This record gives sequence, structure tokens and C-alpha cells, in this order.
Amino acid sequence: MNATVVPDWTVAIVDDQPEARELLTYALKTTFPRIKVLEPSSPGWLLDHLTTHPLSAVVTRYKLFGGMDGLLFSALLRSAGFAGPIIMVSNSEEVASQTRAAGINEFLSFERWSELPARLALQLQTFAANSTNDALQESA
Repeated sequence: MNATVVPDWTVAIVDDQPEARELLTYALKTTFPRIKVLEPSSPGWLLDHLTTHPLSAVVTRYKLFGGMDGLLFSALLRSAGFAGPIIMVSNSEEVASQTRAAGINEFLSFERWSELPARLALQLQTFAANSTNDALQESA
């Protein structure tokens, strides 16, 4: 996908490991140089600032800081009204089966981190198409 197609995407990467955040940010920025990436200090900070920091998508890990895991964090995002795509990146394959119930759109094994840009683009395109269809149905 061409980077000029996504000039206004803003994605939060929520992870307690700085090295993992840097790697995921690198993957996104090298594919989409104009993408905005937020690296919140905690899941709670992002939940508190959803209205002041509009997001296109959220990438989260399963293990997070502050005793919260990615499943709970994702469910809280949905409860707070976040409708965009959520992608969980984790080494914990047993968590994958629980992601849909938490409102997570996609699970990506951390060892396949380089696939994140393509997966994110697909999720955002699907979200945009669904949003357009919903708006058309409401106006009919």
C-alpha cells in the first residue's frame, strides 16, 4: 500500500516493553512514513485521553503494565466507545482464542511483527468500508 493513501492514520502502540514498542513503531513508520504513532505511558492514560487523542487503531500486547492485560484493556477501550480496529500482538498463542470476546479484531504472533503494517492497513480499510456502508444504510 502506498504511504500517501494513509496520511491521517493515528495509531497507539500499547506495550510495557520499550524495545517492542520501538520495533512495532519502526515497522509502521518504514511502511507508512506519514503515520502518527502514539506510545502512551500506560493503558490507563490512553483510556483517559481517548477524546483528546482521536485514534484510527490500537495495537496492544497481551502483557501490559499496571496489572492490566491486553484483553481487559481492549474490552475497556470498547466500553469507552472506541470503535476502530484493535490488533493484539503477543507470543501467547493460547490468548488468541479469547481476543474476539474482548473486542479485538486481529491477533498477530509477535514473531510475525513484520506483518503488522499489512494487517493494520487491511483492518483500517475494512473499518472504513463498514463505516461507509453503515452511514449509507442510516441515510436510506
